[in-house]
Amino acid sequence: TVFSGFTVQNCPDNGIEIFNNARPFLNNLIVKDNLKNGIYVENSWAGFPFIISCLIYNNGQSGVFSATSRISLQGSTVVDNGMEGLYFNGYNEAYLYYNIFAYNKGKGVAYLPSSGSYLNVFASDFFGNGEIENFDNFVRGDSNWRIDPAFKDRVNDDYGLLPYSELIDRAVSDYSMSVNNDVNG
Repeated sequence: TVFSGFTVQNCPDNGIEIFNNARPFLNNLIVKDNLKNGIYVENSWAGFPFIISCLIYNNGQSGVFSATSRISLQGSTVVDNGMEGLYFNGYNEAYLYYNIFAYNKGKGVAYLPSSGSYLNVFASDFFGNGEIENFDNFVRGDSNWRIDPAFKDRVNDDYGLLPYSELIDRAVSDYSMSVNNDVNG
């Protein structure tokens, strides 16, 4: 099931809840100002929810909370949440590509390494969070940054990037690969 192009806000609990192996595709959503977590995922190991190109901000607890699940978070901005940007509880598997985790009161991504969780974090930015991430605990490529994203107007919730932001095209320019374009083989 695809959920795309709308805002989830001001919920008295979690903004979006995903349980028991559900497999939604959350695409181009704004998830903001919810009392607890913006997105709460529990026991969705087989479901493997995808969260793509979402803006998740100003939620009372974590932007995304995952408990014993497998998730993919791609191209999203997780910012200004009351606790962590993304919090893992229990054993989780996560694929985090091309995200911005900024100005969360806790860590951008938090989990206990002893949980056995598998986190693959690639081409993501961690800036201005309340606690510093220890990238040594991530299973990842060598491609994460601590760069000011240069938001247009954070005070007024405009999290678009200014034209001079160092993050624009960074994942592509830093990690472009040589491709053989000979269609004749």
